[in-house]
Amino acid sequence: MRKTKIICTLGPASNTYETIREMAIAGMDIVRLNFSHGEHATHERSIELVRQVAADIQRPIAILQDLQGPKIRVGDMEDGVELLPGEKTVITMEDVLGTAARFSSTYKGLATDVRSGDPILINDGMLKLRINQVIGQDIHATVIDGGPLLSHKGINLSQSSISTPALTEKDVEDLYFGLKQNLDYVALSFVREAADLKEVQGTVRRKNKHAHAIAKIERHEAVEDLEAIVAAADAVMVARGDLGVEMLLEQVPLIQKSIINTCRRHLKPVITATQMLESMIQNPRPTRAEVSDIANAILDGTDALMLSGETAVGAHPVEAVRTMAQIAETVEPQLHSVDTYIDGLREHSAANSVVHAACRLADNLRAKAIICFTEHGFTARLLSKYRQPIPVIAVTRSPEVQRRMSLYWGVRSLLLEEVSSTDEMIAQVEKLALESRMVDEGDMTVITAGLPLPITGVTNLIKVHRIGEAASFNSTFP
Repeated sequence: MRKTKIICTLGPASNTYETIREMAIAGMDIVRLNFSHGEHATHERSIELVRQVAADIQRPIAILQDLQGPKIRVGDMEDGVELLPGEKTVITMEDVLGTAARFSSTYKGLATDVRSGDPILINDGMLKLRINQVIGQDIHATVIDGGPLLSHKGINLSQSSISTPALTEKDVEDLYFGLKQNLDYVALSFVREAADLKEVQGTVRRKNKHAHAIAKIERHEAVEDLEAIVAAADAVMVARGDLGVEMLLEQVPLIQKSIINTCRRHLKPVITATQMLESMIQNPRPTRAEVSDIANAILDGTDALMLSGETAVGAHPVEAVRTMAQIAETVEPQLHSVDTYIDGLREHSAANSVVHAACRLADNLRAKAIICFTEHGFTARLLSKYRQPIPVIAVTRSPEVQRRMSLYWGVRSLLLEEVSSTDEMIAQVEKLALESRMVDEGDMTVITAGLPLPITGVTNLIKVHRIGEAASFNSTFP
């Protein structure tokens, strides 16, 4: 069973029932909706399709809302504009139709956030300017690396800090829409510090919703405040696109490893994203370098891998998912080293001790699965960090929690119906697990739970249980 989770971005190439279903069967666990593009009506239709597919294949599919964030872009440009090295140009805060001599920025505070000598990178770093001086609302710069300049290309400030709020007006509107749709994850773009997450998390709480906040690490300030951001976030994304513009390219692999390791210590799920299978946007097969990139991310300890353009606009969306799943299945057997993952975990709680013992017990007994009963998903998240070679079957009564656990490495979930006793609960879990072919009759399993059930926030019990044998908890629900 593949354990690394796969996230797929929907777009024109994949936004149909048939393609979503094929991607889910090929290995997709989570759908990403990119709110930098598309109207709410389009996203609402996508949500309906995903939920229809999930119901039809009887498997949870989580939905991740990716907010645009305070992305700085070039304004409208004339056709055919090209910046030449050595030329002088002006970036103005006025709304003008851009030329090589003068063009605008969508962020009107840009002139107050930069200073002489700072570099300005455009179109993912393909164009580079150096600021000479700032006069009023105009930034005077020299072209270092030239090229075509098109409307709405991204602007990055690798040595400057922007003062724009973490959530734009558009982000707030999109967030409210996502919460109304009961989406499972919301990703905040261009996080600079831990405080940036508070507004999103506060809004989620005020709306009495359950979406978890993902911090996208793509700015140099975020790398500097990494520990605090990871501690504050529910999950983290290594957003290598803008990160590779903000930082030196050769630093990105080291930063990726640092982010993944920090998330592991904080018990937070981590997603590795951007250009994982970029060549498959056009080609039916990946490059050798892309296969190695995916394999190394898995060996580093990433919980999930994300496809962007490959599934949104690519010619081979289903094959890209299938390829990623095959790579993961081949690489994951090399991961089994309980000690490696235990040593790095910093939390010393009763739950962690019970989970630690359950993993050791499962390893010694050569159990076929660990079954955990969880109300909010914490025990399942903790178990996933131990990188067990056997499945973690997480059982919950909450559909929201079940979908969220789609992000957790090695975790497969079951939705429990209302039951009156623990014996009845185990019998129901056995039936569902057998039907889903997660276990076979006679398999040895290790069960973790909190007693008395349905207690929340406590994991205080371990039980060895053979599938098919009568349960003997003798506990009834209040």
